[in-house]
Amino acid sequence: MEFMDTANPIYDQPIVSYEEIEKERNLAKRLKKTPWWKKKRSSGKCYYCGQKFPVQDLTMDHKMPLSRGGKSTKENIVPACLGCNQKRKETHKTFVVEL
Repeated sequence: MEFMDTANPIYDQPIVSYEEIEKERNLAKRLKKTPWWKKKRSSGKCYYCGQKFPVQDLTMDHKMPLSRGGKSTKENIVPACLGCNQKRKETHKTFVVEL
């Protein structure tokens, strides 16, 4: 089984395996513990709406979702408030395709 994202048909939709997504999630978990991430979210500012939040209320978000082939790199990871992160999840829904 592999993921295929259908949220936006104008993009070429890569098919990303569960294994690849899990690998990238594990990488993101390791990045959360680094000084780089702590500094990145220390401003308390959401990347998407620009509002300030308590640091503990910011989540780690992938600008290019893992289900679309995004990676857990410093260039692709940003702090996001819960509201913006939820809105993005709703626009990037995925479904499973049997191959």
